[in-house]
Amino acid sequence: MELNKYGFIASSRAVLLDPPARSEVPFYAYLDSRGSGSPTPFFDRTAVVILGTVVGMALLEIVLLAGPAFAVGARRSRRQLGLLAAGGGDRAQVRAVVLGGGVVLGLTGAVVGLVGGIGLVALFRTRAEAAAGERFGHFDLQPLDLLGILLIGLVTGLLAAVVPAVQASRQDVVAALTGRDTLKPPSRKLALLGLLMLGGGSALALLGSTGGFGGRSLSVLGGSVVAELGMVALTPYLVGLFGRIGRWLPLGPRLALRDSVRHRGRTAPAVAAVMAAVAGSVAVGVYVASSDEQHRREYVAAGPANAVILASGWGASADGSMLAQQRGAVQNSVPGLGARADVQRVTYLGDCRAGGNSCGSVSVALPEERQCPIWGKNRRSLTAEDIDRLGREDPRCKEDRISRGNSFGSVQVGDANLLRNLYGIADPAFGQAVAAGKAVVFDERYLKDGKVSIDLTEPYPAGPMDANFEPAVRTVTVDAVLAAGDAALGGTAVVGADTVRRLGLTSTDAGSVWLPDTAPTDGSEQRARAALAKLSDGIDFEVERGYRSPGDLISLGLTAFAGLVALGAAGIATGLAAADSQRDLTTLAAVGAAPRIRRTLSGFQCGVIAAMGALLGAVAGVVPAVALRKVEAASAAYPGMSLQEEAAKGALVFPWFTIAGTVILLPLLAVGLAALLTRSRISLLRRSG
Repeated sequence: MELNKYGFIASSRAVLLDPPARSEVPFYAYLDSRGSGSPTPFFDRTAVVILGTVVGMALLEIVLLAGPAFAVGARRSRRQLGLLAAGGGDRAQVRAVVLGGGVVLGLTGAVVGLVGGIGLVALFRTRAEAAAGERFGHFDLQPLDLLGILLIGLVTGLLAAVVPAVQASRQDVVAALTGRDTLKPPSRKLALLGLLMLGGGSALALLGSTGGFGGRSLSVLGGSVVAELGMVALTPYLVGLFGRIGRWLPLGPRLALRDSVRHRGRTAPAVAAVMAAVAGSVAVGVYVASSDEQHRREYVAAGPANAVILASGWGASADGSMLAQQRGAVQNSVPGLGARADVQRVTYLGDCRAGGNSCGSVSVALPEERQCPIWGKNRRSLTAEDIDRLGREDPRCKEDRISRGNSFGSVQVGDANLLRNLYGIADPAFGQAVAAGKAVVFDERYLKDGKVSIDLTEPYPAGPMDANFEPAVRTVTVDAVLAAGDAALGGTAVVGADTVRRLGLTSTDAGSVWLPDTAPTDGSEQRARAALAKLSDGIDFEVERGYRSPGDLISLGLTAFAGLVALGAAGIATGLAAADSQRDLTTLAAVGAAPRIRRTLSGFQCGVIAAMGALLGAVAGVVPAVALRKVEAASAAYPGMSLQEEAAKGALVFPWFTIAGTVILLPLLAVGLAALLTRSRISLLRRSG
C-alpha cells in the first residue's frame, strides 16, 4: 500500500508462490456468483484463436509456395529418377529421393533464414527501438526457440515435397527416360473430395467460430486449412474448366491455356501457390476493412470538428495546478484558436485523480423506470438466467450506450463558451439556463418532469470488503433543459458553479476547450504536444479531426507483399512451363515464328497461372477472414448489448476495389514480367522419338 502511494505496483511473493483458491478472492467470487466469471479455456481465447489461425495459414501458405519449387526440381530430375526406377528402384525409393531433397532444402533454408534474421535484429535493433520509442529488452537467443524454428523449416520442406514425390514415383519409366509426358484426365473422385472438404471446412470454421464445435482455435484453424486444401484438391479439375474458354482467346493465350490444361501436374501446384498468396492477401484485406468499419461505427467525436481539447489528465498535473502553463503552451503553439472555454470536474468526497486515496463519484443517472435492470440498483439480486433473459427481451437493455468519453467527468462545470466549444451549441438561451442554476442535458432519456437525476456514490472503504459490498448511493435532482437529442452525449450534464455549491459538492479545474474556425495544422499540433511534454507527463490533448482509419496502409502493404509472393510463384511455374514446352518453342522457331510470339507465349503461360490462382485465392481467403470476425463478435458479446453495438462488432466489409485490383493487376503484371524476361533467341533441339 505504501508503494501504491508513489505510483508503484507491487506483487506479493507469498501470493504468487501460494495463490488462494478462486472462491477465496472476493472479486472472482462475485463474478462466479453471476455466472460470468468462469475462466475462458486458453485455446478459446480470442487472441489465441487469431494468432493460431494466422500462424497456421502462414505455414500452409509456405508449404504451397514451396511446392512448385520442388516440382521444378522433380521435373528437371525426371531422367535421373527414371534411370533409378529402370535400375530396379521401387516407388518408395523414388519418393525417398525427392523427400530427401525436401529435407535438405527445408533445413538449409531454415538455417539461412535463422542466421539472416538474427543478423538483421542485431544490426537494426537500436534503430527500431528509436523509431518505436521504446526498448525491446536485451538481446537474448533461446536455443529451444531456435530449434523450434529449424524444425518448422524441416517439416515445411518435407510437406512441400510430398506431392512432387508422389507424382515422381508414379511417372511412367519410359516416358521419363524419353522426356515424354503422360497426360491423364483429372480425377473426379479427387474433385468430389475437394468439394466436400471445401464445404465442410468452411462450415466448421464459420460455425465453430462461435463455440459450436469444440475449441474455437481448432475449429477456425482446422476449418480454414481444410477448406483451402479442398480448393487445392479441386484445382486440377478447375484448370480443365478454365480450358474451355480457350476457344474464344487469341493465339498466344490459347496456346498458353492449352499447355496449362494438358500439363495439370505442373499447373496445379503453381496455381495452388498463387492461390495461397492471394488468399492471404484477401483474408487480411477483409479482416482489416471489417475491423476498420467496426471502429468507424464505434467512434464518438470528442467534440465538434476542429475542437482543441486540453485536459489535466493523470499523474503529477492531474490536480490542475499546471493548467495555466499548459494553456499558455497550447495558445503559443497553435495560432487562431479563438475564445477559450475552461471546464471544471465535479467531485464528491475527494478527488482520486488529483492524488486522493478515497473519493466518491458523481454521475448522471437515467430515471429508474428507464434503466436496464442488468445495470440497475437491484442487479445483485439477478441470477445468470435472469441476466440472459433480460438482455434478450428487455428493450431498455438494447438502447445504444456508445457515448462520448473525456477527462472532464459526467457532470461538468462551465458556461456558454463551454457549450459552444465542446458541444457545438451556440444558442445563448442554454448559457442563460446554466447561469440560472439549471443543468443542460443532451439526451431526452435522462430528462423527467423537467429534472435530471445525479447519483452521488460514497467512497469504497479501505481494506478488505465483502464480495457483495455496494457503496451507498444518494440521488439528487436538478432542474434541467434539453439542448440536443444526441444519444452519444447521454450521461453528460453541464451545470454552473453556483449549482455545484448549492448541492454541497466541489469542483476541480480540469482543462480547456477551443473551437477555431479552421483545423489546426499538423505542424502546430506537434509543436503543442512537444511543449506540453516538456511540462508534464500524462496530459490529455487532442484535436478533433473526425475518424481516421489506421488500416489503409497496412492493407495496401500486405496486398503488395502477397502480390510479390504470387508473382514469384507464378514465375517459378513459368520457368517450369518453359522447360517443359521447350519442344514447342523449338517447333515455333523452326517454322519461322517471330521472337515476339515466343515471348508472348511465355508471358501468357505465366498470366494464365496467375489468373487462375488469383480467382481461386479470392474465394479461399474469405473463409478465415469471416471466421475470425465472428470470433471477435462472439467474444465481445455481453448480456444487454445494444443493437448498435451488435451491428458494429459484427460488421463485415469486403474491399472490392483491393480484391479486384489483385485479381486483375496480378495476371497483367505476371504477363508483362514473364514476356520481358523471356529470351528472344532459342537453341534448336533435336526431336527424340
